[in-house]
Amino acid sequence: GKIVKGRYRSHTQVTAGVHGAIIGTLLAGPLGTLVGGAAGTVAGRLFGVNSELSYAKELSIVGKELILNFLRTPINSLTGKDTIKDVDMGAYERSGVKEVDIENIRGNLMDMTIQLSLIALLLFTKALLWDDDDDEDSPRRLAHNLLANRFMTLSSQASMYSNPVELYKFATNISAIRFFENVGKTINEANDFLEGDDILQSGPHAGESALYNQVRKTFMPGILKQGVGFGSSMERQFVPSVFDDWFYGEEKNAQQKTKRIRAEKRADLKDDYEDLSDKEIEEFLNEEFRKKKPNETYQELLEEYEE
Repeated sequence: GKIVKGRYRSHTQVTAGVHGAIIGTLLAGPLGTLVGGAAGTVAGRLFGVNSELSYAKELSIVGKELILNFLRTPINSLTGKDTIKDVDMGAYERSGVKEVDIENIRGNLMDMTIQLSLIALLLFTKALLWDDDDDEDSPRRLAHNLLANRFMTLSSQASMYSNPVELYKFATNISAIRFFENVGKTINEANDFLEGDDILQSGPHAGESALYNQVRKTFMPGILKQGVGFGSSMERQFVPSVFDDWFYGEEKNAQQKTKRIRAEKRADLKDDYEDLSDKEIEEFLNEEFRKKKPNETYQELLEEYEE
């Protein structure tokens, strides 16, 4: 019969390194890319599959497949044929990697593509919709909050297995389990699409694209179910991302920096003076780092903080 093996057990040091870098980028930005990439490489080398390919050779295969994964689905859908084909994985086969591992590597690369796509969508949302000067209840800010919250949630869930504590919370949440199952189904449907087997044969959506329906089911239900009001998802961005300050203007960045300076000083005061009340700590804090005056900019306040 067909051999079944967990997909992540088929990671090589290169694919695990790239996967770790993607997760690290989501969690901690550029520094996370380096740390996650290094951790993934070590894990892949110790516990993964040895492809016996040179690092540069395998990295070129992985890089090409990730790029083509972004392009293949929309272009092949528009043209109605395999305009963009799979990257040749023959190098893996010739180096002794088993067929089940090669198929799992393809699945892992599609998994990575989904995670990269979600990061890209978050960045696109911020580039298109964020403006420091927008009112909190302006249509553009509300749209930003809705989409940023959605993409942050999906990105976190898609990479949840990298954090043991969050993984436990994720695994005990029924809706989260359902999402993870749907991500797996999306990857399988994407693979079927690439093999020309994408049309549903039965059911209410018979004759339609299986991949389209699965993507819609996986990534859109939360928005579709909330209706036109969208509820609290539009009120604010609930979870900050490491990319937020990339899109802030100078005044917004200055505001964030003054908040961090005050927060760090408040924590130091609590450690040094455990007997002081919160009110007394706040008075000490305001003596060294006063609050902004009504007609003052945060940039002016930051200059004073940093003197």
